[in-house]
Amino acid sequence: MTPTSSDVGYLGGLTVLYVEDEPAVQASTASFLRRRIARLRLAEDGLEGLEAYHQQRPDILVTDIMMPRMDGLSMIEAIRAEDPDLPIIVVTAFEQTKFLLRAIACQVDRYVLKPVDADQLEAALLVCARQLRAEAESRQRLRLERELAQARQHESLCILAQGMAHDYNNLLQAILSTVYAASAHTEPGTPIHRLLDTTERFSQVARSLGQQLLTLGEVNYPLDQEGSLNALVEELATTLPGDAGIVVETSLPEGLPAVRYNQDRLRQALDALLTNAVEAMPQGGTLGIVATRKEVDPDDTDLSLHPGTYLCLSFQDTGVGMDRDVQLRIFDPYFSTKQRGAQKGQGLGLAICRSILLAHGGQVTVASEPGLGSTFQVFLPAAP
Repeated sequence: MTPTSSDVGYLGGLTVLYVEDEPAVQASTASFLRRRIARLRLAEDGLEGLEAYHQQRPDILVTDIMMPRMDGLSMIEAIRAEDPDLPIIVVTAFEQTKFLLRAIACQVDRYVLKPVDADQLEAALLVCARQLRAEAESRQRLRLERELAQARQHESLCILAQGMAHDYNNLLQAILSTVYAASAHTEPGTPIHRLLDTTERFSQVARSLGQQLLTLGEVNYPLDQEGSLNALVEELATTLPGDAGIVVETSLPEGLPAVRYNQDRLRQALDALLTNAVEAMPQGGTLGIVATRKEVDPDDTDLSLHPGTYLCLSFQDTGVGMDRDVQLRIFDPYFSTKQRGAQKGQGLGLAICRSILLAHGGQVTVASEPGLGSTFQVFLPAAP
């Protein structure tokens, strides 16, 4: 396939690690590379190249074979154990079968002989750039598809929750009105009056559930606050029950991105995460709350987030943890690992938390292992 201008442009934004022990060859080839790529890292042998790889994580590796201390193929073998997909171009004066077979075993992408023909090296680089561009476009499509599916699912959930809450609250209001009217025609202290009082109390609990459904379906509240979340997080951390035996450790450095948020709703979302952490540590434990800056790039398919700068809040507990199946359902409405009892609304806390964060343009994720605790990460976009 003939290289395109898109391949040339994509190559111009990449980082290349070039490993060569001959100073003159390194200098001339480095000059050639610098005119075609964004960033060039140089190394003089395999050991130095391996160290540079770990520091830089280049997009493409270009290397000689015969070098002191560690040869190029040994370096490639070490890198391949960590990164099977890194495009690799071998530039060497050796054509022996043993080197070629070993290079094939290392899954080398291109093999260019010395003295280097500039056109051949450029062609090899453009093939690698095309491969990387195709992979990046595939990841971008996957990310957009996931965002679209998530948006549709959230929209459907909001419509359902709002409709249920509207009908539910109307029916509940009719029930309460009837209870109030009946109570007005009974003597206080009589069995019937006491039954009506009990009905009213349970109706108020039901009203709270209706409010939770409204919150689950709410998407248009204003993000009328802007600034650091450190004070809010510190305040919420002090609300944990003192008899729970939980030690809270926070790391909330200054200078992190400010965010735009609705204070009441965000407080509710973070409180749900803290409540979940307390429930996961019935015998006590440690809850770590760490705030960091997170840069999300277009190639990041692990997070269904638009590229940009985010504030990341991590809530790490030492609780019971959860298996993969539970993690996949933990944010679903009415999913709960707790025993079902008289308490209504179980299983809505984390669903509401996720809905609130999505309405803020953010996200919440979970990572956990049974018996090893869980880490929930909240991502909120930095204020423009």
